[in-house]
Amino acid sequence: MSNQAPVQPGLRARASILALGMVCALTSASVIAVMTIYSPPPTNLSNEAVVNFREQISEIPAGEAVRFAASPGARFEMADGGGSNGVKSSAAFGWFVHSDHGFLALAANSSHLGCSVIFSAATAQFQDPCGGSLFALDGAVIHGPAMFPLSHLAWRQVGPTTIMVQTIHAESYSPRRPAAGSVAYA
Repeated sequence: MSNQAPVQPGLRARASILALGMVCALTSASVIAVMTIYSPPPTNLSNEAVVNFREQISEIPAGEAVRFAASPGARFEMADGGGSNGVKSSAAFGWFVHSDHGFLALAANSSHLGCSVIFSAATAQFQDPCGGSLFALDGAVIHGPAMFPLSHLAWRQVGPTTIMVQTIHAESYSPRRPAAGSVAYA
């Protein structure tokens, strides 16, 4: 007679499955560790720039626009556009607008000649100092010679006074040079 207890049916199968699971877990952990060590770090964690306003975004009155600038060496990426502004074109300045449609971020570049537009609080319009075009608060053309609206900038609110605005990769940005005899405005 043997003093060993009889092995219950299925106990060996459970032990084999548990052992196989442990081997798979250890193998997965080893592969992840090797990938973590030898993978290159991401080259650009974010293609967004932080923009802080002096006042809370919710306190910007309807019909107002607040100008903001890209940090040195950075440019904002246009989400749409026409004329001298195209998708993925860049802007050094933008306007954060509280329009009838809510809050918008617009590139400050005129779609006619690319000059930086100026906001008139008295008329709630943007004026192109180079070509004389007028744009509505939402960027639509009111008076030419511009044929296309101001370009939008992709943005998201991250705090009561802070937004993040999509930027263009520095390596893909090549500044446009003004034509001979033209004036560039900041």
